[in-house]
Amino acid sequence: MPLFTFRFPLSIYHFLLFFVLSSACNAQPSPHADLTLPDGSLLRDKGKPNLILAVGQSTCPACQIDHFALERFYKRWAAKGFEVVYVSIDKEAEDFAAFYAEDPWETQHDSLRWDGVLATELKLIGTPTLYAFDKNMNLLKEAENAHQMHYWLVDNYK
Repeated sequence: MPLFTFRFPLSIYHFLLFFVLSSACNAQPSPHADLTLPDGSLLRDKGKPNLILAVGQSTCPACQIDHFALERFYKRWAAKGFEVVYVSIDKEAEDFAAFYAEDPWETQHDSLRWDGVLATELKLIGTPTLYAFDKNMNLLKEAENAHQMHYWLVDNYK
């Protein structure tokens, strides 16, 4: 005699639905929501509705090239609902001020560089690096440059 009897047949879809719904109820808050930016603000207060966090430095040749690509893609990303925050890990504040003075997006300088909270929390291993977050600060994509991020956005945000 079976332990359980059901009045209707169960399929694999019923079990999948159960696991999907139970995992959605147990969703954990993103660890990036409380990440503090160099100016003291929280990352979760920046993305309305979504956020791209770009990290680079003005003395890095790859970052300089990527900065020009970011200027080209900025309006397209804003049209898709992504706000851009650029954090520079330049050694000198003067380099940061001179290079990023005319950017249309928010820029911040992290004087702690590789030892800063941002670099350690995001496990930053090189620049440039871009991170895409949704409105709940869940990490959607980590990209090595603006072109890689742009093609991901084109494919996933019509």
